[in-house]
Amino acid sequence: MGGEATRAIRQLPGMAAITIIAMTASAFDDDCQRCLAAGMNGHSGKLLSAGVLYARLWDWLRLA
Repeated sequence: MGGEATRAIRQLPGMAAITIIAMTASAFDDDCQRCLAAGMNGHSGKLLSAGVLYARLWDWLRLA
């Protein structure tokens, strides 16, 4: 789920604080925990309404 890519990105100069959000077909709690453990800022399943997606992106970007 991009864990290796996230860890590699975090090691690049100037990329430790970049916002990385997983958008996967996997929506189980353990999938989310794996993403967060890999250093991602958030996780979202792909089946979202446009309003929910916008609200989540706004929250993540506001926190960045």
